Amino acid sequence: MYKVFAVLIFILLLFSCTKKSNISEKAMPIYSTFKNSAIYTTAGDFDGDGKTETMVITKPDENYYIAILYKNNILYKKLNHQADNLNITIQDINNDNREDIILNIVQNNSENCYVYTVDSEINTILSPEIIKDNIDFQKIANYIAYESGSFGLSDINNEVPTIKLYYTEMDYLGDEPVFISEGSVNIKNTNIFNIRTILAIDKDNNIVLKDLNMFPVEN
Repeated sequence: MYKVFAVLIFILLLFSCTKKSNISEKAMPIYSTFKNSAIYTTAGDFDGDGKTETMVITKPDENYYIAILYKNNILYKKLNHQADNLNITIQDINNDNREDIILNIVQNNSENCYVYTVDSEINTILSPEIIKDNIDFQKIANYIAYESGSFGLSDINNEVPTIKLYYTEMDYLGDEPVFISEGSVNIKNTNIFNIRTILAIDKDNNIVLKDLNMFPVEN
């Protein structure tokens, strides 16, 4: 109980350490609202100037937001998901000399990963949807066609496969940060095989598919 109380005090102190005189008058109401409803606070060098900026996860209404005190202004982004069970890492994951926000959240029995970069706004550069969009479906289709007899589905080639991700986490290939995802490919609500994909993000925030492996479901 004392540890939780101490963490809350630290969060409030950290976000209030920034002098209000450095915040534009236009941004002050938003600053006050987000500060008073902050549930998580940290800092990072999001613009690469060698100075840290304060970042919060905040819930001023029924929605969650990422907010950053940035160049005497407030940048914020409404999240399209809850942010209760979360883990945050601040790290430059694409070697552009600006730190990024890696947010892992437990949702629907899956550990999902979201990555945000900061420019003139907060941009989403990785999410479960983006990962799925960058999976090579042609390779999946070829695998299904080759292995279709073992799945016991006579009309499998007429079905559109769906992908469910179980978890995504940041790891390394040598010195390069990558994101490893594992999940399953489903047809007719049946898990026909498991997949493992490795993605990286380049300096232009493009997704680079490093590897995609498919495995039979163990009975």
